[in-house]
Amino acid sequence: MLPLFIPEDYIQCLAEFRPQFLFVVPSLLLFLATHPKVTPDLLSSVDSVLVGAAPASLQLQEKFRTKVGRDIDIAQGYGMTESSPVTLCTPHRYDQSKVGTCGQLYPSTEAKIVSLTDGSNLGPHQTGELYLRGPQIMKGYLNNEAATKETLVEDGFLRTGDVAYYDKEGFFFIVDRTKELIKVKGNQVSGCRRLTFGEVI
Repeated sequence: MLPLFIPEDYIQCLAEFRPQFLFVVPSLLLFLATHPKVTPDLLSSVDSVLVGAAPASLQLQEKFRTKVGRDIDIAQGYGMTESSPVTLCTPHRYDQSKVGTCGQLYPSTEAKIVSLTDGSNLGPHQTGELYLRGPQIMKGYLNNEAATKETLVEDGFLRTGDVAYYDKEGFFFIVDRTKELIKVKGNQVSGCRRLTFGEVI
């Protein structure tokens, strides 16, 4: 395991260990796709890639496939430390109209989307906080009962803090973080959205 990402060390590991599977974030996928010292030969052993932390655009995926010189499988997943860690993942081959999705639920895993305003359960294509439940969910935070009660609700669901929706095929899409939302005229608005003159928080 590399304690820090140092490009030269990572490239050396590719050459020495010839991995078949890569678990990366989008910025690392971009590095692999564009760095001149990452050659197709260094990636010739790679059969599949799993991207986490943020979506990898279709353009980035194609840039990586161009570097590799093969139509390599690229899946995307979602997880967090509290969920040990993966709860959602795409098939290695999926409809490209789903680009931006973090996938479908793992076996034995449940999810619901909860309204940010009234706490009700929402249906497909409705945006709210993502709650997860399954055997991989943590039991709680060590010696921190207050944080545990805030994160794990009574019915066993984990509050992820991520704002999401799912479509009718069960693919989930992360769109924001609840802690980055602010109230504008009673509405929940992403903190990264620029406020126009005259809007009052």
